[in-house]
Amino acid sequence: AEEVVMELKEINSETPDWYAAMATIYRLRDKDYKKALALCDEGLEVLSNLPDGDSYVMQYGYILQIQKALNYIMQDELQKAYEMAGKAYDNLSMTGSLTIQTRDLYAVLAYATGDKEAFEALELEIESYGDESISFTSDVTDYKSGKLTLKEIAESGRYDLI
Repeated sequence: AEEVVMELKEINSETPDWYAAMATIYRLRDKDYKKALALCDEGLEVLSNLPDGDSYVMQYGYILQIQKALNYIMQDELQKAYEMAGKAYDNLSMTGSLTIQTRDLYAVLAYATGDKEAFEALELEIESYGDESISFTSDVTDYKSGKLTLKEIAESGRYDLI
C-alpha cells in the first residue's frame, strides 16, 4: 500500500489524498498516531498555502481533519478529536458535500464528550428529513448502547475517506 501511496505523491504532492492515505497507514499499520497527525498538519498547511487556500481547506481538507480526529481518538484525546470532526462537519455542510461518515463520527464524538446539544441537533436534523436512509448508522447506536468503543470505530476503516 505504501508504494501505491508514494506513486500518488509523485503524481500530485498537493492532493490531500496521499497525505490521508499515508496517515491511514501510519495509524493502522504502524500505530504511530503522532506521525500521522504531523502528516495531516503538513497536508492542511500545503492546502492552505495554495492560492485561495481557505477554499481548498474547506473543500478538501475534511479528509485530513477526519484523519486527525481518528488519530486523536487512538490517543484518547477526545476533545481534540471532537473539534476536528466538527471542523470537517462544518466544512462539508457549508460546501453541500456532507457525508454520513463525517456526520456520524461527529455525532459519536459529540456524545462521547457530553455535548448533548450538538448530538440532539443532529438527531433533529435527521428527523426533519423524514428519510430513514439517512438515519444514524449502527456505529452511532452501538456506541451509545456500549456495544462499540471509539477505538473500534476509529480502526474500522469506515471513516477513512479518500
